[in-house]
Amino acid sequence: MPVGALAFVDELASVLTSGYAVLIDYATERGREDPVHGYRDHRVLEDVLHDPGSADITAGVDLAAVADRARQRGLVPFRTVPQWAALTALGFDAWSQGELDRQTELLASGRGTEAVRVWGERSRASLLIDPTALGRLRWLVLATPGLEEPGWLRTAETAERERGSTGRSATF
Repeated sequence: MPVGALAFVDELASVLTSGYAVLIDYATERGREDPVHGYRDHRVLEDVLHDPGSADITAGVDLAAVADRARQRGLVPFRTVPQWAALTALGFDAWSQGELDRQTELLASGRGTEAVRVWGERSRASLLIDPTALGRLRWLVLATPGLEEPGWLRTAETAERERGSTGRSATF
């Protein structure tokens, strides 16, 4: 049971009078124990005990339990979506294209060092939408009663259905 996450939802429900909250985690499916896993350089590790201290070690939160608690506290949980779909729906591709255009302009004007920095930022940001890396994180959107599902969330749900899930989809 995600004790800390449930306490957070309790506090959130007591202070959020109108609006949305987005919770992001590696997430587990209801009733499925998520084994401890590790990350190094934004990649999943096979052996979390290899080279101790050099990796982030974590376990996913049961977002279904979090959604249940939110519902019990009067909030409205929407379906979770993977981070890659959420960021794509929020305009990641347009941002990335804009940065590529900026990089091209910098190169054309002889500002190669700045262009390399832009390339590095785009490269690091791409890890956020990589479904085998940070793109597999799940986003759970909570709302106060009476608010509609955000349009970007519907777009993300459609993208996930069309592209296929990472196997961690859940409807609440």
